[in-house]
Amino acid sequence: MPETDISPLDKALQLHKSGQLQAAEAAYRQILQDNPADRDALNNLGILLRMQGRLNEALIVLQQLTSLNPDFPEAWNSYGRALTAAGRTQEALTVLNKALTINPDLVAVHLNIAHAHESNGDIDQATKALHRYLKVEPDNPEALARLGCYLYALGHGKDALQALTRSNDLAPDNADTLINLAMVQEQLGHYGEAVASRTQALGINPHDAECFSDLAISLERLGRIEDAIAARREAVDLAPQVAGFMGDLGRLLTENGADEEAGMWFDRALAVDPQAARVHFNKALFLLRRGEFEAGWAEHEWRLKFSSLADIFPEHSQPYWDGSDLAGKTIFLHGEQGWGDTIQCARFIYQVSQLAGRVVLGIREPLARLFECLPGVDQIITDPLDLPHFDVRCSLLSLPYFFKADLTSIPDTEPYLTAPGNRPAFVDKDNFNIGLVWGGSPTHKNDHNRSVSLSILKPLLDIKGCVFHSLQVDDRRQDIGREGLSEQITDAGADLVDLADTADLIMELDLVITVDTSVAHLAAALGKPVWIMLAEPADWRWLRDRDDSPWYSGVQLFRQTKRGEWADVIELLVARLPSLLAHQDV
Repeated sequence: MPETDISPLDKALQLHKSGQLQAAEAAYRQILQDNPADRDALNNLGILLRMQGRLNEALIVLQQLTSLNPDFPEAWNSYGRALTAAGRTQEALTVLNKALTINPDLVAVHLNIAHAHESNGDIDQATKALHRYLKVEPDNPEALARLGCYLYALGHGKDALQALTRSNDLAPDNADTLINLAMVQEQLGHYGEAVASRTQALGINPHDAECFSDLAISLERLGRIEDAIAARREAVDLAPQVAGFMGDLGRLLTENGADEEAGMWFDRALAVDPQAARVHFNKALFLLRRGEFEAGWAEHEWRLKFSSLADIFPEHSQPYWDGSDLAGKTIFLHGEQGWGDTIQCARFIYQVSQLAGRVVLGIREPLARLFECLPGVDQIITDPLDLPHFDVRCSLLSLPYFFKADLTSIPDTEPYLTAPGNRPAFVDKDNFNIGLVWGGSPTHKNDHNRSVSLSILKPLLDIKGCVFHSLQVDDRRQDIGREGLSEQITDAGADLVDLADTADLIMELDLVITVDTSVAHLAAALGKPVWIMLAEPADWRWLRDRDDSPWYSGVQLFRQTKRGEWADVIELLVARLPSLLAHQDV
């Protein structure tokens, strides 16, 4: 068609679609100058203005359009989209539903309804709207990708994976879809697939520093540490102004034993952003693992900036203790992070009680009965809505900082916990009784490294004179039956309602062999001998290159000599156990 035969509206649309927005706007306005009621020109001009972020102008144009054409559903659809962009979501939903009332078959409205619900924080309704759209347009990759994100947010990981996979099949060159697909794959534990998706996304956009950073996470979960470090370096090179990327590189390097370079990256990150709380926190773990406690505890206080580290007890208006005089005051001490951390730092509570008028302790319910006899505690609270008056508050994990704990001054007070003693004795005193824990909480971010398969402990079970008791209380109890070990391991888990029950059982045992989980801290705090199997890298509290612990005199550490390999640990346990038995009266 000769250019002279193109209508002014079609010419304006061509300019619009080609991205020549200034020229397109001028063309639309010329049409409206000749015909102020031209509904297509008004609609397209309103859309163009919204796309440019000129929302007030867009709303004026689109409101005029709906006034002139109240039965034109596309007008209400465009107006609703602009209202959503302006943050007026309730009005947008009313307007968009009016469009459907006029024309129930205008399927594009459902996309905009989904967007309005999303903007309003109602992901459930947004998902329903997208499902309505996809019934008519099942192969729209954009809608499928958005549905996948909604389903992921709602916790429907497998359905999200299906939607995003389908979207990627339909439009394989969309980096954003691949990135979201990788996020879901990783959440489902499909780390190899997540690596593949992120690698494909980086093939489309090789300058995405955030994607390199996320790729490093997946590689690390696969144990591909050198590749993960390389990905971290790419992120830093692409975004040298982002302190978090440098801090993440430092964390990975220190966990790989490259302390000197790791320290350099932490310092560089904090030079870029001195307030980068997570970098300070990772530097704290680096210092504490090296035994540099004074600097480490100070950096460790930055963890309080993370809302994700809050325990069941919310923030209160009362000030956080700053180490000042507590005479005559009530201090509220509360747990934070895991049960093991709470048990480890409970040793400092008595010192606090010597300074304060009264100590209120807030902990989780499974710890309450165990802590009832802890010296220095005046009241235990498990319900955050049941707090008494207090003057200052403090996390238990801050106490090592305030009391300047170091390798020579950690309170050596084991046992500082006592078992209630309410369980009847049942162990075979003619044999050597050993408690076993081979898995921690499956939700712990490092559980894939720290936990072991029960099957690899089988050589221990063949040592004569030993009787083994499982202290597992989760689904891993089923491992005993699956491995055919019901006659070799007593499953006590059904009777262990809380940690006080576990403590009662531990007191009847001669030894506890465990991975790095709360039971290790519990048994050690009760004064029992504990052998801890440690993954590489081990948690900061176990330091480096030691087979003992300054935190617990009865602990012996059995470390992996190669990351991810437990064979040497089991071999050492099997070699040591008969020697221990030889010194016992069994």
